[in-house]
Order: sequence, then C-alpha cells, then structure tokens
Amino acid sequence: GQAPFTNEKHIFANLGDGTYFHSGSLAVRAAIAANVPVTYKILFNDAVAMTGGQPFDGQITAIDQAIARLIEADDDWRAKRDVLQSVPGVGPTTSATLLAELPELGQLNRQAIAALAGVAPFNHDSGRHRGQRRIRGGRSALRAALYMAAFAATRFNDKIRAFAEKLRQAGKPHKLVITACMRKLLTILNAIVRKNSYWKTLDN
Repeated sequence: GQAPFTNEKHIFANLGDGTYFHSGSLAVRAAIAANVPVTYKILFNDAVAMTGGQPFDGQITAIDQAIARLIEADDDWRAKRDVLQSVPGVGPTTSATLLAELPELGQLNRQAIAALAGVAPFNHDSGRHRGQRRIRGGRSALRAALYMAAFAATRFNDKIRAFAEKLRQAGKPHKLVITACMRKLLTILNAIVRKNSYWKTLDN
C-alpha cells in the first residue's frame, strides 16, 4: 500500500457501492487484517456515478449489513458501538458514522471534539461589534448524523429533551436549539466513550 510513502496517520478513502460489491469488500477486509489505519467511505452512486451508476436493488440494506458485520468483527468497535447505542437517540447509523468519521471520540476535550464535528460556535466579532455566533467547518457526514440523533434525542432522551425545552422557553430559535442539542449530545458521547461507561451508569 501507500503507507511507506505518506506521513498521514489515518487515511480516508472513498469507495463506490458498485466497487464495494465486486471487489472493494476484499480491500476492506485486507485493511482490517493488516491493521491499516484507513477509513473507507462507501458512497451510494446509483445514477450519479460518472460511469452511469448501478441500480441499488436493495444494496443499501446489504451495505448496512456489511458495515454491521465489520463492526461486530472488531472488539474495539463493537464495544464502542454498544456504549454509544446505550444513549437514547443514538441508533446503528449514528454509531457507525461516529466510529468511521470521528476516531478521536473519547480522546479530546469537549471543545476540540465539537470543532471537529462542526458544531462548535465561532464568533464574528470586529472591534466593539459583537457578531452572531455560528458553526462552521467540521465533517459534514458526521454533522448530518448528529443532527438526526439530536432530533430523536429531543423526544426520547430525558436529559436532551429537558435541555431543549429550557432553550425554547428562553426564546431561542429552532435551529439554535437543535445545534445546541447536537453539541450537548456529542459532549455526552465523548464522555461515555472516554470513561467506557454505559449511559445508565454515567453520572448525568
């Protein structure tokens, strides 16, 4: 592979769904067997592929199943998955996305992990002018997964639901409420992975 020719500690590689099914799955297995620090992003090409694409014919389900098998086959990933999914609002898709897109989870402080995910507020101040705080940057696929998880958590997670309600009562707009819940949820996930503690045993 390219390992001897690069200083990158972790490599991300895009893998089309068609490629995955005829040969790419072998590359994924080989990377796992060799303990290579690479994350494969499986892309759903279909009609948007440069080659014309391949009809999915249920392949999304097959990809989900393949990802689940890969996680199940790795002791560390499996343990982290179980910890993540112990939090109400976090399901298989969110946990798999976190494992693939945020390997730093549990290793950084809450400010740094929020910045990586693109949910940290940045100021837009100039001189004496205090601008509106906005989020920017980060990893888009991860942010999308966190959005859906936070949305579910505002209904099914007592801690996130109470936090969201407090913001609404303070007159905060919906977008700000959801973004704040994404950041809050990520902080919780970062803490439980660091402590290797399930949601019910975490002091929250």
